[in-house]
Amino acid sequence: MQVIGLCRFSYPALGGFQREHETIEQRKAFLYDEAHLKHRLRLFRAFNLPSILAQTDTDFQYLILVGNDLPVWARDQLNDLTKWADHIKILPYPSHPHRQIAEQVILDHLDVAHAHSIQFRLDDDAVHRTFIERLKTTAAVQTTLCPRLCTRLCDPAFGRRIAGRGIGTKFMDPRISSGVQNIGQ
Repeated sequence: MQVIGLCRFSYPALGGFQREHETIEQRKAFLYDEAHLKHRLRLFRAFNLPSILAQTDTDFQYLILVGNDLPVWARDQLNDLTKWADHIKILPYPSHPHRQIAEQVILDHLDVAHAHSIQFRLDDDAVHRTFIERLKTTAAVQTTLCPRLCTRLCDPAFGRRIAGRGIGTKFMDPRISSGVQNIGQ
């Protein structure tokens, strides 16, 4: 069972925010403001990262999505905080629509060797130290009861078949906390 976590760290997506901006330049000015970035780094350092590093089951990937133009000083701090955690990757991407970029990041890291994949999104929050362990246990029970299960605990309009991937996958919105998808059938 593959588990992928997605963290959007001040990623300047087009859409997907509670606070909207007229232009991408306005969004970047807001997200990349030094005081705002320092606050995000404090939250990341105090809550998000410790909860990810404390997981009892460390067999998962944690992908940190950042803008490819994130200020260097902020990127350097993220690199310093995560450099010794092999399961954490910082991924710089240019601005794209929120759902498209989340989908692309997840698809780029799906491993077809796993019969099932679970994704979760965690931005400024923390999870219990047994989150990954319990997520896998719950998913294993569900997939045993119904092998072709694709639990959709997200926006049903978003889950859709991905053409041309050759693995017959259904993609689930990474905002879910325990969505299971069958990628092997």
